[in-house]
Amino acid sequence: MRFCIMSIMFLALAMCWVSINSAGQSSDAIDAHVAAARQAAGQEHVALFETVCMPATTPRPAADPPANRSSWYANR
Repeated sequence: MRFCIMSIMFLALAMCWVSINSAGQSSDAIDAHVAAARQAAGQEHVALFETVCMPATTPRPAADPPANRSSWYANR
């Protein structure tokens, strides 16, 4: 019984690992899509292309903490 459970868990883990690895795109496909977007943007939409398609160079700033609930109010 214990061997059966361990076998099923191993099989489920292996299937999950295979599905995760096969879901990713190769870097060639990504480069092809970026090149097509660059060509579609042309010279007219360079700013849009750079905003949407280029990777971020700086990390995103941390979000502000939520306000204290005691300062919330509701009109009834």
